Parts: sequence; C-alpha cells; structure tokens
Amino acid sequence: MASSTNLTPFQTNPSPPDATATPVDPASSALGSTALVAESLTTAPTTGTNPAEQIIIMDPDGDLELVVGPDERRFLVSSSAMRRSSPVWKAMLFGGWAESKPTDGSAWIVKLPEDTVDGSGIMLAIAHGRFLLIPANITARSIHQSAIVANKYHLHHLLQPWIHPWTSIMLSEADCVSKTFWGWETGNETLFRAGVISMCRLSYINDAGDLQIWDSKPLSESRGVQAGPADLLGKT
Repeated sequence: MASSTNLTPFQTNPSPPDATATPVDPASSALGSTALVAESLTTAPTTGTNPAEQIIIMDPDGDLELVVGPDERRFLVSSSAMRRSSPVWKAMLFGGWAESKPTDGSAWIVKLPEDTVDGSGIMLAIAHGRFLLIPANITARSIHQSAIVANKYHLHHLLQPWIHPWTSIMLSEADCVSKTFWGWETGNETLFRAGVISMCRLSYINDAGDLQIWDSKPLSESRGVQAGPADLLGKT
C-alpha cells in the first residue's frame, strides 16, 4: 500500500516512498489545504540503486513532466493548461522547439533548470486551478519568486486575484529588492518607488564589482532574487 508524507507546499521530501507507490492527486488529499503530497512515479527507476523519483502532481492525467531548478524537482502537468495560460509556454511546447513533444513516443520531459521551485510551483498551481496548493501563510520570498516566473512566461493575468493580499505581505515583510520587483510586476508605483529608494540608500558596489545591498549576498549570487525583469537588468 502506498504511503504518503505531509509536506509543506513545494517542499522536497527527503525520504522517497516505495517505488511501487501510485501518484496521489494533491487536490483530493485529506492532508489539508496547505499540505502537498508527493509520491513516486509508478515507473521504477532505470537503475536498481537509484531511489524512485518524486513528483508533484498538478494534473493526475498530465501528459508532460517538468524538471525544475538545479535540484530537479518534478511536476506532472497538463500541456493544455500551460498552453492556455501562457503565450510563452505555448510557443515553447507547441512551436517546434526542443521542448516540444517527442515524435518517437518517448516520455515528454522538459527541464527548466533556471526556474525556482517555489515560483514555478505556485504559478503552475494557479494555471491548473489547484488553488488549495497555494500556501495560506505564503512568504514574501515566495511571492517574489512567483512574480519572476510570471514575468518570464507572461503570466501576469494569473496573479490578479492575489495582488491585493500579496501586496499587503510585500509591504510589511519584503526586502527592498522584492518590493521593487513586485511593484514593477503589478504596476504599483508606490511600492516600486519605495523599493528603489531603499535600494539606493542601502546598496553599494563591493570589491568584486557586484551590487550588494547592506549585508545580504551580492545580487549576482542570489538565486531567485531579481530587482526587475531579466531583460531590463543591466540596461541604462
């Protein structure tokens, strides 16, 4: 019988269950609205020594597996839900690129090593209508990472129902970098201005020539942290 494990949303399970476990649809789980169930794929590992691969199921009938981040967190998703949600996802998956569905019948797997698990997981949950997977106590950092993913894949419209409550969180909890990005992404001029002013007051160029804000890591070393859209950073 398959075993299940309580996880915080999009948290990696350090102890994979048995390889014969069947995937569990998190939306139908009895573990609570902010719990996430991750169980192994029904397919056994390709080598006998490797543990079963973990997967977060956004759609139990999903046809596409996303491998997200440097730690390769896996999501089973619907390519149709992604196509409807984002013109970038649509072009990436159905535009004849390397990420398109294989024509030889092999598994459809797309790697997104530059994306963060929190940001991707939250935006995928929204795109698939899995609203119960969005943490009730979401952090400012997770909101920031969600905004980065939304900007990258043109998912701004999916954030609309959460802009007001999440802006309140960003105002009270976020650092100046996160405030700046969220203000840019949502068109909140007051929040954007406050973030930029704080960055100007607290930032400096360190000995390596990188922008650093107070005692935090240089921005070039802070994964999942951006003050603005990637295509505009560095431009004057």
